[in-house]
Amino acid sequence: MNTLDKYFEIASSQIEQTVGLGEIEPLFVEVLEFIQNHPEKHKDFEHQFVLALEEGLAPWELIQFCMRVLQWESIRESALATYERSADFRIKSVMKDILAVYEPTWEDEDLYKYFRVQS
Repeated sequence: MNTLDKYFEIASSQIEQTVGLGEIEPLFVEVLEFIQNHPEKHKDFEHQFVLALEEGLAPWELIQFCMRVLQWESIRESALATYERSADFRIKSVMKDILAVYEPTWEDEDLYKYFRVQS
């Protein structure tokens, strides 16, 4: 496993087969740690996340999980732009959920063991 795109593929496949976030959370943590362990690829990863968000190449839950920690402004801006230009309530709902991770408190944080342990 050496590319973020591969992680996106695996997460997309696995999320369809899971019953709850607890089952896929270890993969989300692995993705986050992969990103954090490769700061030299920050710009590439940022670009990949923007594409993933705009083109649906990764589960929005993965984007949300990672951005809660990483807080990349370009992803927030992309989610906001998508929210503002979309008329589809489903897309607006997902973008609103992604934007929520940029707030000081995130109500869904307790869904993940990772964040409960970090607090």
